Amino acid sequence: MRSVIAASVLVVSACTSNAAPGALGTGSVIIGGANDDGTGFVDWHGATVKPHIIMGPQGGQHVWVMLHTSRDFYASKMRVTVDMTDVDTGQAVKPGEMPFTRTLTDTGDLLTTDGNAITAYIKEPCVIQGHHILVHVAVSDLMGLTGSDEATIIPSWSGFCTP
Repeated sequence: MRSVIAASVLVVSACTSNAAPGALGTGSVIIGGANDDGTGFVDWHGATVKPHIIMGPQGGQHVWVMLHTSRDFYASKMRVTVDMTDVDTGQAVKPGEMPFTRTLTDTGDLLTTDGNAITAYIKEPCVIQGHHILVHVAVSDLMGLTGSDEATIIPSWSGFCTP
């Protein structure tokens, strides 16, 4: 009887996760951006990408970041960390590394944040506008699978800057 119960638990576990239990390793991650409204994946790996720095409703500024990952990841409650570096100055873009917890959407082909973009906060948009900014994202799931990707963007800011 115990072996039947144990086998049933293993079958249920295998059906609820697309990652092997206890899996450790690296999965495929693709970073991108989004339209100004935070929807629609924009590939950041092609030609020079110049996303707008968006003014949020609470007064903060950000660029939208989206992810596509392989289905090897366990989609629920993934830890996503975004950090940005000003390539032109070598300085971290303030406020620095931002961790998030997100459940990604399973499209059948991949896991994605499409329709639920991540806000990569920018404390001083006037300092980085027009600079080459390396955006790095790292993800880890509840099973221990990790992955990362990065892309360089040149953000634009239409807000007021003092000389």
